[in-house]
Parts: sequence; C-alpha cells; structure tokens
Amino acid sequence: MPSPRSSTLLLASAATLFVAVGCNPGPSRTAPRKGKGTVTLRSGMRIKAGSRREYSRRDPRGNGRSQKIVEVRLAADWRDPRSGMVFKGGSLYKTESSGGIIEFTLAQPYREKRNRFLVGAGTPVTYYAKDAARSIPVGEDYLFKTGMSARAGTRILYHPNGRIRQLTLARNWKYNRRGLICKAGTQAEFNSKSQIVRCTPASDYIIKLPGTNMSMKCPANQELKF
Repeated sequence: MPSPRSSTLLLASAATLFVAVGCNPGPSRTAPRKGKGTVTLRSGMRIKAGSRREYSRRDPRGNGRSQKIVEVRLAADWRDPRSGMVFKGGSLYKTESSGGIIEFTLAQPYREKRNRFLVGAGTPVTYYAKDAARSIPVGEDYLFKTGMSARAGTRILYHPNGRIRQLTLARNWKYNRRGLICKAGTQAEFNSKSQIVRCTPASDYIIKLPGTNMSMKCPANQELKF
C-alpha cells in the first residue's frame, strides 16, 4: 500500500527553503528609512508604517507551548535576492521567534529547485512552525513518486507531524492492490499515520467486512469514508 509519507517529504524541502531565505522583520533588522506611510528594512523589504505587531499564540501543533509571532504587512512586492521569490505587496508576512516564516503570499508562482514543485501565487502559504508546513497552494499539477498527484489551483494540507492530511487529485490514483482507485478531481484525506480515511472511488469497489466472510459493494463516484 503506497504511503503519502514520501510525497510529503518532497514538499518538506520546499518548506525548508522558504524558511531559510526568509527575512525576519524584527527591530534589529530594521533601517528606519521612512517613506510616505512605509518603513524600509535593511533587506529592501518595504512594510506599511504601523503594521508591525507582536503577539503570542498557542502552538497549533497542540504541544502546550506558545509561539511569539511578529507580523507585518508589505507595502509593495519584494523580491528576495537569495531565492528569487517575490512576495506580494499588501499581504501579511509572519515569522515566529525562531526566525522561521509561518505565513506569506507570493506575487508570482515559485518553482522549488530540488523537486520542481510549483508553489501557487496570490493566496497564503502557511506553516505550523519553522519547517512544519500547514497549507501550500499548488501552482500546477504535480505528480509524486507514489503515483499520487495534486491538482493545480488547489491546496495541500498537512498534519502537524508533516504528513499530508488532504489534497485534490489531478489524476486517478490506485491506492492499493485490492483495487481502490481514487477519482481525479476529488479530495483524498489521510490521518496522521498516512492511512486513507476519505476518497471517492473511480470505479465500483468491493470491501470485505472484517470478521466475516461477507463483502460489500461500494459504487463508483460516491464518497467513501473508512
């Protein structure tokens, strides 16, 4: 039975890259070159004057800890000279105390160099914490090594442990040897152990009832929950 775990690791490198090239808008990095209603940081990033705020929140991974968040709103598009990523003007840019970016929006799609995954523009990319992706927009259809695919214009959602929680399939996907084929254009959902919990079969699927010699036919195109 193929597991989406290896697929998740492909995108994890993209998440790591975003964190590595990010700019922490903390006070130690600001250069108070003030324009009309803006403040320019040493990195060249321009933020809206008065938009910077700090606050604490409960860690969304459920570990009982708190996170210190620094949030700014970009005044204009900003290109990171190290990565080439262009962050969208007017969008929120959030970092946590460790320096990792936890939310940003791209002005242009960005192709991750190692795995060729295209991150979509115009909607936020979010993280639970540094190196822990939460929601990534898909810029174009992407095929994982497992044969599973993600459809352009949708999102890949993650569990806090880094495994895929939900995505929309770009192609039919044969999940197991017992003939379950998940239908293209529908959502596949997994638990934190990468076991499938919801999908829509592309064809009739026979389930053997546990503890019995009986089986049940699940018709095609009707959502199936495990």
